[in-house]
Amino acid sequence: MKKTIITIALCILAANVYAQEEQKSAKDRLSEIEGMADQIIPGKSKSSSDGIFKANALSHLYVGEHILDRNLFPGNRSHEVGLNILELSLAPAKWISFNVGCDIKWDRFISKGKLYEVDSNGQFALSAAPAPKNLKSKICAFGFSAPADIAFRFGKVGLKLGAEAVYDLDRCNKVKNKFRDDNGKKAKDIIYGGEIQNFRLAYFAVLDFDGDGVYIKYCPGTILPGSINLENLISVGLYFDI
Repeated sequence: MKKTIITIALCILAANVYAQEEQKSAKDRLSEIEGMADQIIPGKSKSSSDGIFKANALSHLYVGEHILDRNLFPGNRSHEVGLNILELSLAPAKWISFNVGCDIKWDRFISKGKLYEVDSNGQFALSAAPAPKNLKSKICAFGFSAPADIAFRFGKVGLKLGAEAVYDLDRCNKVKNKFRDDNGKKAKDIIYGGEIQNFRLAYFAVLDFDGDGVYIKYCPGTILPGSINLENLISVGLYFDI
């Protein structure tokens, strides 16, 4: 009986030693695999994580105000909103990058107390007899822009200098007039159409701190032809990295 117990104990001890050796060898093999991965992965991720070339969606948002002649757009603020769809960046160094992209943008040219309409020539015009109960009149445009810029970064401070090609969609151009009807209730009238310079070029500069900052934009030439004759548009606003 004593020999049997000793034999069983020796078997258990031998099995335990064998299991420990197997576990040890498995750990060694795992360590070797991890070491090989450490040698391979950094070389693979260097080009993507270091950001030599990047593709981003929804990278930025900007909200700005158009600086307009108050005789044409009195009593209220006109604005633009732009949202990035896609941006491609080439950054050969940490302090410089080249960027191109595609944005969607909205423009609102707003007045208060005067009425806008679409005349017989299909152009936006100021009404000769504005409604006395008029509250607000807006010329609305929607389109796309293709910005291209060179960006410099010095720590958290960044500077972008670039240009954008803008194309507005005719079917989205319209006038929105808000007024009070004969019963004193608020009403709205929408007139579709109105000519806008569909394709135009603008130049911009963005100054940011850690991604968020301010911008200024200049769009030379005619924006709204006809009796309104809006041209050489300057816009300023806020720029957000999202």
